[in-house]
Amino acid sequence: MDKVIDHELSLELAGGDQELANDLLAMLIKELPDLRDKLQQTFDNGDMDNMLEHAHKIVGSTRYIGVPALAISAGQLEKHIKENNTDSIPSALEQVNNDIDRILDESS
Repeated sequence: MDKVIDHELSLELAGGDQELANDLLAMLIKELPDLRDKLQQTFDNGDMDNMLEHAHKIVGSTRYIGVPALAISAGQLEKHIKENNTDSIPSALEQVNNDIDRILDESS
């Protein structure tokens, strides 16, 4: 299985600053449950504008933290929302939720 949290990549993305890498990862882990809930809530309500905003926030966060699977799945979700590809959004959301759960499981 792929690395859920790639600590070497996190360190590289933080410019070699271990404390910064740890802090960024901790902030992401703290925010993920709320972001996951907001994504689901906006999906359930058919609110694609706010869903796009939450997906974009996750994509932005993953640019600075070594969580490659989430970076890919959140990017795919964002793309499907932007393209109004409604058939693909549910499975993309499920993948993002799975990746978030894996990160939270590994970090606990």
